[in-house]
Amino acid sequence: YIRTCDHLFCTSHLESYAGFVSGKKYTGAKEREKQVLEMERFCQQQLNIYPSLKFACIAGDLNWDDERTRSEGDNRELLKLLTDSRWVDAYLDSREKNKDPDTTVKKSTRKKPDGFTYDPKTNPMLGG
Repeated sequence: YIRTCDHLFCTSHLESYAGFVSGKKYTGAKEREKQVLEMERFCQQQLNIYPSLKFACIAGDLNWDDERTRSEGDNRELLKLLTDSRWVDAYLDSREKNKDPDTTVKKSTRKKPDGFTYDPKTNPMLGG
């Protein structure tokens, strides 16, 4: 992690999907949930210890898949898992705040929202 006077940036590489281990399906979902909650606790501790911190950012390879049917529900919805409702998906939040107010654009030509930052299939910035 990197901490400045007013910002905390944390990186992660959460447990990966391993397919089958010793003949049993292994998704790593429970381990990822524990790791996400551990990151949340760490960030909250830092915010409590250093009152000048304005925000914490968690980034990295979350190996999270809570959107597609192929995931078979292995992961719960990430933002609902976190215990503090102040956590937001920065990518979605910034897209909402920077929506094109141009109403002359035909609805059918508007681009579909790209999705969550942690979802490489719907977020072109991740190249998934």
